[in-house]
Amino acid sequence: MTKEVSAKTVRTPASTANLGPGFDTLAIALERFIEVDVELSSSFDVASSGYGAGVPVDDNHLALQVCKFVLGHSNVSLTIRSDIPLARGMGSSAALAVAVAVACESDDPLSVAVHFEGHPENAAASLYGGAVAAASIEGRSVVRSIEVDTELVSVLVIPENELPTHKLRAALPKSVLRIDAIENLSNSLMLALSLKDASTIERFMFKDNIHQRYRSQFFTESDTIIDELIRSGCIGAAWSGAGSTMIGFATRSLAKQVLSKVKRFQEDRGVFHQVEVVEFNRTGTVVQLA
Repeated sequence: MTKEVSAKTVRTPASTANLGPGFDTLAIALERFIEVDVELSSSFDVASSGYGAGVPVDDNHLALQVCKFVLGHSNVSLTIRSDIPLARGMGSSAALAVAVAVACESDDPLSVAVHFEGHPENAAASLYGGAVAAASIEGRSVVRSIEVDTELVSVLVIPENELPTHKLRAALPKSVLRIDAIENLSNSLMLALSLKDASTIERFMFKDNIHQRYRSQFFTESDTIIDELIRSGCIGAAWSGAGSTMIGFATRSLAKQVLSKVKRFQEDRGVFHQVEVVEFNRTGTVVQLA
């Protein structure tokens, strides 16, 4: 029997993962979205606009794979609208997996997304909103919410460079020095505990020893952009996921100043990446029935 799916629209936010030292464990949802309309159909059909519109509709299409995984069939029609750039470290695939899993009425959309993603933090942030700490324990995902100061916003520098996550992961070492691991643990814990009060966040909390230095070979401008975000007034800055987006954390009162200064730094260097202030999302995935 074909599993019934009611017509609906699902709206799921983007996310930024790692926040520097919290590799594969910390993430925050962002106010950029993917929307998925779903209804039953005689066969699989997808119409995409925005980012992802050019992705081939074949057996490798993530939306098709999620539909089959959840429903056991692909007799659905999807309309996908996305303003989340692909391969830029903003959790586009996790957001799509969550949105389609929810649209197909999965009992556990987080587990579905993690099945395809391999790690839970992006999907958890996109599903629940806000900041999360996430872990995979014996085949299940454990998620805890982290309070984020409402005066804290992100400043995103979004280059045109696409950096496929699988390529960036392949560059990481299989082991790290104990001293580097200890510093990452310390920084990520301090950051997670400080996010609720922007005045307690310090720059060192975003320092990473595990992934960013190895990924920078694929985007050599990354250190320059992070430095420009700091010099422009951000409390701290880091890679957003596997890049190429870099994220700065700023207080709301300084956000416009940071935006202006970063653009000026770029003009002086003759580069013109997209730069914008983006709020942190706190609602997570939202469903509207047709």
